[in-house]
Amino acid sequence: MEKIKFVKMNPNKNATVLVLDEHPRNQYPKLSKTLMALESVYAEQVGFIEKANNREADYRLQMMGGEFCANAAASLSVYMAYNEELQVGEKTQCTLEVSGSDTLVKCYTKRLKKGFRTKITMPCPLHIQDEVVDYKGRLMEIGCVDYADACQRIVYDDHVHPQPKALVKYILHHGMGNDYTIKGVTLCNTDNLSITPLIYVKETDTEIWENSCGIASASLAAYMANKQEKSTALRIIQPSGDYILAEAIYDKGCIKQVTIEEDVFISAIGTAFIE
Repeated sequence: MEKIKFVKMNPNKNATVLVLDEHPRNQYPKLSKTLMALESVYAEQVGFIEKANNREADYRLQMMGGEFCANAAASLSVYMAYNEELQVGEKTQCTLEVSGSDTLVKCYTKRLKKGFRTKITMPCPLHIQDEVVDYKGRLMEIGCVDYADACQRIVYDDHVHPQPKALVKYILHHGMGNDYTIKGVTLCNTDNLSITPLIYVKETDTEIWENSCGIASASLAAYMANKQEKSTALRIIQPSGDYILAEAIYDKGCIKQVTIEEDVFISAIGTAFIE
């Protein structure tokens, strides 16, 4: 039996497990699937804390499938702030290496009366465009936001099929390519700016309707800023009912910076037992 030290985080009810002790990377997918299971700790994703390669970074966050995960990065920044024993109202910051990102992630965290609030920088998209999808003879335009190792597709409610989740699954598995570490499709309700994201991680072969999604929120802000050709800040309601504040800075024809801001809570710290 193997003992795994972990902390379970709650960024907008997007259950995230961070593994605190060291393990070989080739074990990450297997350990993650076990920890995510209902009979174990249970989570929507798992990240592993490593020593940073870049001297400017405090730690490295290596996700279960080598993907970039904004909520996990936010969770690690909050766990670090927790270990600093911040008092209510106090602030701290850190810099992280995160898998799936060529740039360092800056994190700014404040202690609240209940939990923490953190703001992090996101990878900037490489390409933003529209494309037409043919679904059962119906043509619809969707938003495409591509990163170095990830892709996101955005489907607005006025284009939604009577079976929206079937449409999302179709888009996810047809025409998005298989070279990405992570890919996702997000339904967006324009009436109240709420989203329903489906995320697929290649390495672990996991497909999850997430309760909250940082990269989906950031991608929506970047897409809208690019479409409107101006900087924009959006209060995006997550499936959990909580919200993420996503901001995209547009300047001279492109997206210069994207950030997300959200509340994060610590759910549990302990030891998991794996056969």
